[in-house]
Amino acid sequence: NVYGGVIPAEPLKEMEIKVGEGAVLSEDGLTASASIGGLPVLSNGVVQVLPIFELNGDADISTGNITMDGAIIIHGNVQENVKVESSNGTILVDGLVSGAQLRASGSISVGKNVLRSQLHAGGQTVVQLKTASMIHNIGNQLDQLIKAYDAVVAQTADIPVENLVKHLLELKFYSLPKDIKAFAEYFSTISIPHHHGLHELVAGLTINLLGQGPLQIKDVQILKDLYSLLRTQEMILDSKTKTDSNIVVGYLQNSHLEASGAVTVTGQGSYYSSIVAGKGFFMERGVFRGGDITVANGDIAVKELGGPTGVLTEVFIVKEGRITANRVHPNVTVSIGEQRYKFGEEASRVKAFLSDGLLTVYAGSVKLHG
Repeated sequence: NVYGGVIPAEPLKEMEIKVGEGAVLSEDGLTASASIGGLPVLSNGVVQVLPIFELNGDADISTGNITMDGAIIIHGNVQENVKVESSNGTILVDGLVSGAQLRASGSISVGKNVLRSQLHAGGQTVVQLKTASMIHNIGNQLDQLIKAYDAVVAQTADIPVENLVKHLLELKFYSLPKDIKAFAEYFSTISIPHHHGLHELVAGLTINLLGQGPLQIKDVQILKDLYSLLRTQEMILDSKTKTDSNIVVGYLQNSHLEASGAVTVTGQGSYYSSIVAGKGFFMERGVFRGGDITVANGDIAVKELGGPTGVLTEVFIVKEGRITANRVHPNVTVSIGEQRYKFGEEASRVKAFLSDGLLTVYAGSVKLHG
């Protein structure tokens, strides 16, 4: 250190090199070598070499859609109505992506702009991640609904269950039916193998908490059983979402991105786009204006949120994390868990985090909320 004293170091760890497809291990176990030509990948501590599809020009109508098991490298652009899919690898695009779809089980990197496109990194993992985030949000609301029901019944015990639940939904928990409907619609478009409990959950939520007429709930235990099933399914999904596949792009406009890992925008902005990420969103140089960011468990760091005209911009962390921004404009909403705060005027050096379970928002040294 600066006084000449010795700083003790952590003891060295004995590391074991593990190899998978396309790689071989030396006899002494100290060197991993490629057995085929391809892209070296370190995934979950395993060294692999994946076969590569490499395109020196643009992916367009002349090349058609591109689908393969391994890594895909495109040195040009991905043009309108082209789909690029890697079922067991990564996608690297040197140019821009315009009006296209990119799907990969691994990470996706785009050197330039992404316009009117959809990018999905993580394969089945990102589907499980998004499903877990949606049911986590529903679970928080359902838990509060049950607590509110018990509190009212403790004071007045002669109200029919279905009437009281209906009133609570209409007066206080009006977002819950909308979120259940959105979840049911999303679930109908996906396929998650061996999750029969999710089918039971969707059916139970839909039958008992949706509908225009009187609810059919005759016992609050139905809601408590649904809540228990919901948390069980969330734990199962969380245990299976271990692959971190990231997305890195230069600039975003009118696009939708989903990644099981983190999403990073390296350029000057993201406009009217939607982000779903498992481990964080980072855009420290640019402005995120219009659209929404949803992070399951991690931080959100941007230079600027929203716009001077009050364009609707929403930032949401499902479980735990921290939101930071140099500037936040009016009509920006930040949420962590079930707590949220909406900015009514411009603020600088914003930090939002949970303190003792309470959403706390600062602008510089001034506390705005919490």
